[in-house]
Amino acid sequence: MAFDEFQWLDSQIALLEEKTASATGHKQVHLTKMVDLVRSVRTQMDGNFDKADSKYQKIIGVLKSLAEKDCLSQTAAVAIVSYIETMQKVQAYVKDLNRKNHQLNAWYQEDDRYTRVHKRIKENKIVNSHSKKIYLAVSGIKNDLEHMVLVNDLENVYDMTEALNPLVINRFMKQQQIIIDVSTTQQIAKLIAREYMPDTSNSPLPMA
Repeated sequence: MAFDEFQWLDSQIALLEEKTASATGHKQVHLTKMVDLVRSVRTQMDGNFDKADSKYQKIIGVLKSLAEKDCLSQTAAVAIVSYIETMQKVQAYVKDLNRKNHQLNAWYQEDDRYTRVHKRIKENKIVNSHSKKIYLAVSGIKNDLEHMVLVNDLENVYDMTEALNPLVINRFMKQQQIIIDVSTTQQIAKLIAREYMPDTSNSPLPMA
């Protein structure tokens, strides 16, 4: 069974709340702070709109490792301290990741789809260009699609990718002078298409 970060975090919150209810004094205060910490981590992660981000996946890996250690079932103080320290680092990391996501998202008028496209282009080094030029190209395609009735008639990712190819060429090559080949054009087009409809082709790229 795949690791579900939210189910695991919920189980941690429930377990800590159970421990808190039966605790008294300083121990209860300490456990209450732990509940607040884990709940904050869950809220921050739930608020992340780009869960395909490699940095987000790294966080899941850290939580999975923590789950395997099962620290809350142990009585050793060192295990609990390690748990708290790791959660605090996760909290800070995902908070910073969300901040950067929202900064970039503001460029695209809070349209998460195009922010994710922008990030995949940069992360995967699909084109070698500055973020501003990528933004101008991608936001241009966004504007083109908003004025295309055709997009409502497309049935699958392949068809939409084909329809997007000339838009990608126009915005990236002609307007922003970013050199792209056929494969790169299709990569960008498919990234955008995937944001509009599910991809059932099981292939990374449409055939050239």
